[in-house]
Amino acid sequence: MKKLKEETRQKLLKTAATEFARLGYSKTNINQVSIKAGFGKGTIYNYFKSKFDLFLTVFNTTMEDVAIEIREEISAIEDPIHKLKQAIYADFRYFEQNSDLIIIILRESYAAEREKQAEFIKAATPLFELYMNIINEGIEKGSYRKDCNPMIATLQFLGMSENLILMQHALGAPLGTAEELAQTVMDTFIHGIENRTG
Repeated sequence: MKKLKEETRQKLLKTAATEFARLGYSKTNINQVSIKAGFGKGTIYNYFKSKFDLFLTVFNTTMEDVAIEIREEISAIEDPIHKLKQAIYADFRYFEQNSDLIIIILRESYAAEREKQAEFIKAATPLFELYMNIINEGIEKGSYRKDCNPMIATLQFLGMSENLILMQHALGAPLGTAEELAQTVMDTFIHGIENRTG
């Protein structure tokens, strides 16, 4: 019974992710999600309190999926700078493969009222902590400056990454491949834009 309940929940979540990506948050009908998943229209309320609760769960699941992909990508890398670059590359690659859903998630999280934004930030914790740990490791190994604040540094480069994703996928700006975007973030974040040659 417990396994069947979890399978139903996962099916509802997968269908919801597809519908949110296809229609956007406001046009997605929670009862239609339930029906498209193959259940009665009230079934979804046995698993989620509201449309926002469902969307937040999709958001959280997406962030956990990204974090899992990144961990797999960097598991054998020792050098903190190379590890950060590969993590960002895995991040961009995931976003490329799931761009419709990611754009909806970013739009809704940015546009949400203050209380809901706090929920989005909380749901993004697995990804945020993963990056902060990579930066902490880099500080401990001497790859990054000792006076670097890991939390602020993580917020800075995640902000850079999110804006590049929005520009490329939401506005159609041709900014480059996932690998090129990862390199751009690394060049700007790690090396800065200061000209040290003259």
